Amino acid sequence: MASANIDRKRINGPEVSVIPLPLQGEASAEQAPLLNQDAKRQDGRNVETVRPFFIKTGAVPAADGSAFVEQGNTKVICAVYGPRPDRKLTDTDRGRVTVEFRLAPFAQAKRRGFVKDVVEKEYSQVLEDALAPAIVFESFSKAAVDVFVTVLEDDGTLASVAAGVSAASLALADAGIEMYDLVAACTAGFVEDMVVMDLTATEEKLRKGSMLLAYMSSLNQVSQVIQTGSVGATTAEEAMDFCIDACAEIHTLMSEALVAAAHEAQSQTAPTNNVAVVDDDDMEL
Repeated sequence: MASANIDRKRINGPEVSVIPLPLQGEASAEQAPLLNQDAKRQDGRNVETVRPFFIKTGAVPAADGSAFVEQGNTKVICAVYGPRPDRKLTDTDRGRVTVEFRLAPFAQAKRRGFVKDVVEKEYSQVLEDALAPAIVFESFSKAAVDVFVTVLEDDGTLASVAAGVSAASLALADAGIEMYDLVAACTAGFVEDMVVMDLTATEEKLRKGSMLLAYMSSLNQVSQVIQTGSVGATTAEEAMDFCIDACAEIHTLMSEALVAAAHEAQSQTAPTNNVAVVDDDDMEL
């Protein structure tokens, strides 16, 4: 008789539910301190160590240029389309680059909606500002370039934005867009009066502030720096120095991936994945 009360037009879930195992593990990890007894973080890194980096160009064959960046559990893919004629730019000799930053609905533990929110719009502008100083806009006058950055897995939102900057710079170069230099980005967090490099999503919950820095290594110029939280000038300078050193290492990997892609194109062989990999020891500052 109880079945008569069931609405058969709806998907009826169980009356009692439990927290999924991955979320249970995440909840318990939040209570752990930043450093263990050996002065190591939960993933085995020192406070000044960046997660392992993986770079691949040509990840989206249908795009004019593309790149995939994996930093620990953070995974970002970028596709570039253009240059294409733009009727709105008839009165200028410069081109235009627009950047769209999106978090995939499945990128975080809690599923996101498909509609672009305020945070994604803000980070889209951050990426655009970080890339602009490196782009030669006069090289594609009266034309537009569209850059689409998608975070496939987010293990630290600010770190995902930094990985997006590096991926977008690589994809622009892969598309043949003339640039003054590649832009690499890195993050640091302020936890317990310490500067901690490349925070994970769990570690971000312990921070009292953070910094994102985008850097053009060949020109020795900072294209973007954003800081949140209140810290002293000495601590901020220390974080900037750490970020610049890390960006220089990332810049080297990006250059190696592009050189490998150029050699492959010249040899006119069957396309293969152009990859640059670094382990924890190479990225320790």
